[in-house]
Amino acid sequence: MQIKYGNKVFQVNPGKNNRLKGEIDGQPYEIDVHKINENEYVVFYSGKRFRVLKSSEIPESGETALVVNGHKVALEITSDKELLLRQLGVAGSTQQKATELKAPMPGLVTRILVQEGQEVEKGTPLLAIEAMKMENVIKASAPGVVSSILVSQGRAVEKNEILIRFS
Repeated sequence: MQIKYGNKVFQVNPGKNNRLKGEIDGQPYEIDVHKINENEYVVFYSGKRFRVLKSSEIPESGETALVVNGHKVALEITSDKELLLRQLGVAGSTQQKATELKAPMPGLVTRILVQEGQEVEKGTPLLAIEAMKMENVIKASAPGVVSSILVSQGRAVEKNEILIRFS
């Protein structure tokens, strides 16, 4: 997950034994998190202790606020799923319809599973890409109509190359 606080960007990965690991602006970090009760935590980072209160459930993606050592802190949280959807060229939960599908990795298009003009629902398999000897079926993240298919079966594609456009 990614958390933005002011101009700082935190990458957060679950760790073991109350530890979180990640990066802050590209620099690695580790923190210890201890749950006191349902809405209160004690966080140890860089030799300092922080008391963190949450007023409600923290969303998977969206804005939220915490109280850290008595000061309200506004955060923007983006889940790993939402980050992947953005990387694939769709806006995810913030947009009702997909507009483009981009290659998530370089690879070879092995199958095209839709046709131009076809209406697709969320979860519809669109195409398959072989990368590192594994076939990855790419599915629709939102409903839409396939307006154009920009690749063909057997063609090599680069990461972030637009594969399909939706109307």
